[in-house]
Amino acid sequence: MTSGTSSKKPNTVPFEVAPHLSRYSITMKDYLKQHTHLRILAVGVLVRHEDRVLIVQRSKEERAYPNVWEIPGGSCESMDETILHGAARELYEEAGLTVSRICDQVTEGHTFWTGTSQWLKLTFLAEVQEAKNTDASGFPAVKLDPEEHQDYAWVTKQQALDGHFGDSSFGFLNETQKRVVLQGFNMVVLQ
Repeated sequence: MTSGTSSKKPNTVPFEVAPHLSRYSITMKDYLKQHTHLRILAVGVLVRHEDRVLIVQRSKEERAYPNVWEIPGGSCESMDETILHGAARELYEEAGLTVSRICDQVTEGHTFWTGTSQWLKLTFLAEVQEAKNTDASGFPAVKLDPEEHQDYAWVTKQQALDGHFGDSSFGFLNETQKRVVLQGFNMVVLQ
């Protein structure tokens, strides 16, 4: 399902934010000042369309975890207006999708270590503008950045559980990533 490339520009299109997520309408720098045990903040964006969730396959050229599947996301950056803008930017950079609304937080976040640095990854459930204009398959048109990802799929909950879609099998980056995807299927989006 690989598609064209996305440009690496930040998402500057305004988007809605569910009121209960206002605590993330701060910069990464300010968030890290409030949580001094953390060194790095990462974000993930779970996009659902009908009964499916978008997952992307890391490039075979990636030094870390080549060929594994994950949801779009990455590190917040100092240029991000807020943590939520960082999530919107990452989704646009990695999948070419434009956030129209950040609806909820999928988990309270999970921490992990790389070397001596403790990370926190926050994952948000989002709606995208492209959901109104689907491609020939009936799903929002994804445009991958080939430096980061080589393929994508819109998977059902059962496919995520089984690790299979069509004739292909896949493995998630880790069990936490799989749990986040499965939890996303159970969330109700409030309007």
